[in-house]
Amino acid sequence: MKRLPAAALSLLLLVLVTAAATWFTSPRVIRHLLEQQATRAGLELRLEQVGRLRWGSISCGMLELSTTSTPSWNLSLDNVRLTWSTSLSPATALKQFQEGSLLVETVIEAGQATLHLPDRNLKLSDSGSELSAAIMLQRSADEGWKAVPQQLDYAITDASLDINTLHLGGISYPFSFCRDNDWKQQTAPLGISSIASNDAPLPARNFSAQIALSPELLGSELITLERCSVDLMEWKASTPALTYDNTASTAIFTLHLDDISLNEPGVTGTFSGYLPLTVTPKGITLRQGSLKSAPGSELFVRSSDGHPLATLHPAGRGTETLQDINAEIRFEGPLDRLTSLRVTDASARLFDGNIGITNGIYQLDEKRTVLPLTLQNIQLNDVIELEGDFSASFNLPVSGTLPLVISERGLGIEAAELASSGIALITHHPKPDSTRAASTDLFTTAALPVSYTLSSPSVLLDRSPTGKITIDFRLSEFVREKGRDKQLLQEPGGKLTLFADPGEPAVITLEHFRAGFLGGSIGIETVEYNISRHQAQFVLQLDNVPLQKLLSLQGVNKVLASGSVRGTLPVSIDGPVFEIHQGAMSAAQNGTITYQTSEEEMSAAHQGLQTTYAALSDFRYNTLQAAIDIAPDGESFIALQLKGHNPEFQDGREVHLNINVEQNLLDLLRSLTISGAVEQAITEKAQQQ
Repeated sequence: MKRLPAAALSLLLLVLVTAAATWFTSPRVIRHLLEQQATRAGLELRLEQVGRLRWGSISCGMLELSTTSTPSWNLSLDNVRLTWSTSLSPATALKQFQEGSLLVETVIEAGQATLHLPDRNLKLSDSGSELSAAIMLQRSADEGWKAVPQQLDYAITDASLDINTLHLGGISYPFSFCRDNDWKQQTAPLGISSIASNDAPLPARNFSAQIALSPELLGSELITLERCSVDLMEWKASTPALTYDNTASTAIFTLHLDDISLNEPGVTGTFSGYLPLTVTPKGITLRQGSLKSAPGSELFVRSSDGHPLATLHPAGRGTETLQDINAEIRFEGPLDRLTSLRVTDASARLFDGNIGITNGIYQLDEKRTVLPLTLQNIQLNDVIELEGDFSASFNLPVSGTLPLVISERGLGIEAAELASSGIALITHHPKPDSTRAASTDLFTTAALPVSYTLSSPSVLLDRSPTGKITIDFRLSEFVREKGRDKQLLQEPGGKLTLFADPGEPAVITLEHFRAGFLGGSIGIETVEYNISRHQAQFVLQLDNVPLQKLLSLQGVNKVLASGSVRGTLPVSIDGPVFEIHQGAMSAAQNGTITYQTSEEEMSAAHQGLQTTYAALSDFRYNTLQAAIDIAPDGESFIALQLKGHNPEFQDGREVHLNINVEQNLLDLLRSLTISGAVEQAITEKAQQQ
């Protein structure tokens, strides 16, 4: 059975040479002679469009050779042309022919050659095939004329092989057999450009190896391929030798990844490593692999205008990026009818932490990969560096799940959950800007460093293949410090959306933001911020913010208050300035305001002011309302209305205070308080009475 293809090839040469010898006869005679030769060999031969071209050649539109024996096979050649020649002069060739021995060089060309073994569901197709042979024509008294092959050469350049639903494309291999070498194929380069199952490409292509292919190879106990290489996705991998145990159907080799380029948009550098693999009909086992990024390898995060925001240094901790890589990859279905590859029990060390995959899958029909990564104590110090005017330290051991989805549409992340019990400290070192007036700058009144401390962050992360990112975030605390000014937000959280509109990549959307502030809370329902134009419009909501904490924020020590306020402040930001239009604040419940005066103040005050001090010594308000407008230049107007009484003042009659405040309140708004202006306005009002 192993020699059937070779026997068929020899028979094919014999019948075609016989046809050449009778070239001068009619096509009907040629067909009869060929069919007669095939019948003697127990084969069936079908010919169509047998013709003659010129001396030394013969053509055939279709030639089909088959057998019904077991195992059955069928060889079909389309647009066949046989040419023959000899290097001898006509006289010398005729003399040797008469003497019964002549070496003839033949070439068989076919537009399409197909070998089909139905018992094995195997089909080999080759287009533009060409077989050259050196054949000795010999005559003996017993057998008459016969053709004895001396040399056969057949270079496959772009063939395909189908075994059930497994398809190998772009096959190349130079077959060469010689009688003097006992017809043994020598080691030669084998190439396979693509591999697919069920019409779905596998993540391996451009395979090459050195091997001596022969029919006897399938019966060998061990098969060795040398100097192998393959493209895995976009990576070039190689192994010096691959050993296949034919008895156990097992291949063992170490895959080397050398200087794999990371030069993609946002990524630069190279990585190398090795993956010891064992491949069986059931799957692939990986044990103790290692991948290491070369120094200088970096991943960039850039703003919409191309400026770098952060850099990830995979080699920042000075060890292998991925260590102790282990995995089990199971084939779903037989190799020639694969539907998917399933990843189980995958694990590795990453940045002094651990990552793992318990149930990943690559679906061949959908060309879709799902890798649910788990992360445990991934250390980010010395790995992430902020660019520009920012610096940071990340004492953040990250844990959680990161489900990656890779498809033809791109990379996606579905419902990732990441959290840390650590702290990130980010510091902004603003550069002085001589063109910006400090009095109109909301965020940087002076070139002082501003630090932000993020405690115990947790995020729910999604990324669509088109690049849209949504982040639901929570922190235990967010602290902003600038000089002596310190502001604290408790348990801030919200939803960020980035790159939702490819036409507006600079727009960031914040939704459902809430945070504890001074014992109350602040919130923003939705805001779109254009980071390239520094523009946004939103409504800042305050709820149950204690009055006393607002006063203490400004260091006011003469006014004591109870109760809390709520309100809405419609804010517009345009570059370094902002505007509030028709803002409103009111008391969340009744409370008290006590203006403390010293004996010196009371004695120095006139009668009207002493009366006001007396009323405010224990003022119990039932109404506190404020209308707030602030222009882009910082000029503001606040209309404050107070209603209430003092039980010890004029028998507790109700007192109404209407106070209008006109001034620049940028500094006060930065601390979300108007207490200083209120204190001054009350004093002025009292002096007028």
